[in-house]
This record gives sequence, structure tokens and C-alpha cells, in this order.
Amino acid sequence: MVPAGFPVTYDLPVANRPATVQGVSIAIQILAWIAVILRLWARIKLIRRPGWDDLFVVLACLSVTWGTVCVVLETFWGLGLHLFTIFEYTKSPPDQDFYAFAIYCKLLFLANVSYACSTTLIKLSILFQFRRLFDRRNHPVVNISCLVLICITIVWGLFFALVTIFGCHPIHKEWDVLVDGNCILFGSKVAAKFYPAYAAHTASNMCLDILILAIPIPSLATLKLRKRQKSGLIGVFSIGLIVVICSVIRLWLIVKTRAGSYPTQDETWYAAPIVIMSCLEVNLAILCASMPIFWPYLPRLSFHGIKVVREVIIRNETRRDRPYNTSTNDGSEPTDLSGLERTNSDTSVARLKRQDTAENLRHYYKDSHVKGLVVGDLEMQQAQTMEERDPAGKPGHTAEAWAEPLELKLKRTRT
Repeated sequence: MVPAGFPVTYDLPVANRPATVQGVSIAIQILAWIAVILRLWARIKLIRRPGWDDLFVVLACLSVTWGTVCVVLETFWGLGLHLFTIFEYTKSPPDQDFYAFAIYCKLLFLANVSYACSTTLIKLSILFQFRRLFDRRNHPVVNISCLVLICITIVWGLFFALVTIFGCHPIHKEWDVLVDGNCILFGSKVAAKFYPAYAAHTASNMCLDILILAIPIPSLATLKLRKRQKSGLIGVFSIGLIVVICSVIRLWLIVKTRAGSYPTQDETWYAAPIVIMSCLEVNLAILCASMPIFWPYLPRLSFHGIKVVREVIIRNETRRDRPYNTSTNDGSEPTDLSGLERTNSDTSVARLKRQDTAENLRHYYKDSHVKGLVVGDLEMQQAQTMEERDPAGKPGHTAEAWAEPLELKLKRTRT
């Protein structure tokens, strides 16, 4: 699969195919967002103590998403193809030369800014998270190391972000090669200028990742953890190592191709594997930063709980406000209800006969399902009682089914 407008007559490696770049970048981006959402759920819903580390990881994920959109769009404007293909088959307007290459360079510029911001924000999130997990009193070395690395990361991130944004004067010369102006480092189209910038940024980024990953190791060695907790930490550090490996591979690709200028200057062709490694690196770093937060709370997400299938409204009403149906003793006289105690329904201790109770309960349950559950048992017991007392089926008195409470009088005696 190749972008429309670029008929390709040569085979594309797997890493250079648009489907590969799009599939990897979008899939890993979705995983990163799932991790961030679970992290926020744990911090806001369960712990209710969000911090600076959560803010930085959200900003990092937004920045990475911005970069992912740029990468996906780059595949439609020549990413993974030879540079001469873009120039040869570009259907440019008559008054604009290098139209497709200019759009590609603009998207590359935005993706580079995203990468510089994302790597900085992720590192700050992890460092603030370490300061939150390891208190100052028991882990002073970890806290001091984090403070030092926070300062270094801020300076490092600001420098590379500003150099990436203002690499050309004017800025739009980044993608419009016909405009007069000057460019340095990332903005330059000369290999001798942009190659050292890419190599230095990738190498320093890898070194900072290794330092950050090594900070908590001495403190974790002294902690007594359960087997499950140890397994979780091993998983987190494994992802951290994968992030470092992605940085190493990215640096190796940049050095091998001299940032797309060796053996021939063909940036669009050599950039595809580097872009894939960049997407994996930043998104896996977000996953690594978020897993320790939400992983311990995943068992709380149970899908086997009680499901509500019916809704019952319970009201507190006085029994005197409800009409009562009367039953018969022998089929001719009504039951005497003078002994009914008029109390609230929720605390009632009324001395009701079983038959009256079954009839009156019908007024309090409008839902047929609930009524059947509550009243049905009483009617069944009533029928069994009547059959035992009068096998012929004659109506009998059922008042004796409930025992009348006796009044207990206490007298004070002298001792």
C-alpha cells in the first residue's frame, strides 16, 4: 500500500510500508491512553489524591497524540518512499515547486516538536512520581537524586524544544525551502548540521532514561514485598528496559544512516524505522509510568457482582392511611382488627393474623415480581395450615398461627 499520487515501482520493506507505520503508531497510542485513563481512575476515583505526576503524564499523552497524528499524515506525503519518488510524481500547482515535500517537512517539523516535548514531560512525570512514592525521611538519596534530575530534565527539554521550534529564521523556512533565511541543527537541510542534532538528542535522551530507571533500584532492594508485588515491579522494569532498548535502536539507526543522509541523502526513505522506534519509545514510557499506579487496583474491577434487574421504591407510610381488607372466620363474620397496633410500616410490630398480613402486604408492593416473592410464601404457608386443620377444605380461623405477646410486668422488691 502506497499513498495515492505516488506510483511506486520498487518493493517497500515492511518498516517502510504505510500500513506498518500507521498500525504500530495507532495501536501503541491506544494502549498508552488506556494506561493513562486507568491511572487517573485510580488516583481520582479511588485514592482521591492526584498530583503533579498525573498532570505531566496527561500532558505527555496529549503531546504524543499530536505526534502520532503527524506521523500518520506523513505516510500520505512520502514517509517510507524514496525522495526522488516524491519529486517525480508530485502533482504540484504550477506556481508551487516541491509541494508534497513541503507538506512532508511541515509534518516532520511538528512531529519533532512533539517528540521533544513528550520525552521531557514523561521524564518529569516519573521523577515527580518517585518523589511521591519515596518519602524524604526514609529515602533521602532518592529524593535528592530526583531533584537534581528534575532540574537537568527541565533545562534539557527546554533547550531541545526551543532549538527544534526556532531552528530556522523565519520559522516557515523549516518546510518552505525556497524562502530566504538561515537554519541550524534540526531545521537545516545539510547533513553536517542536522545529523549531530539528532544524534545528540537521542543519546542524551537514552542516558537520562537509564539514570531515571536506576534511581529506585537501591531502595527497592531493601523493601520486603510479596510475590505478586515483586512480579509487578519486574514487569514495570521490563517495560522500562524495552524503552531504553528502543532508544538504543533509534540511536543506532540515526548513526547508521547519519539521520537519513548516508549512503545517499534520502530522508523520507530512512526515516520510517526511526519514526516507528520513536512512537514505541514514548508510548511505552507512558505505559511504564502509569502501570505502578493502577495495577494494584485492577482486582477491584469485578464484573461478577450483583446486577439490578428490577427497581423497587420503598416508602415510609403510616398504616392508618391504608385501607385493610378483612378476612372471615367462618365465612360470615369479619375478623376483629381491634387489636391492630397502628405503628409505622418500617418499624411495625402489629399483631396481624396471617391471612390479613398476606392481604395487606399487597398494598405495599406494586411490582408484581416483588409481590409474588413476599406474599406468595405467606399464601402457601396459609394454604398448608388450612389443609392440616380442615382437610375438607372448610374455612378455618387462622388467628392462632401467631402467638399473642404477653405483657411482662416487673415489680420492684426491697432487698
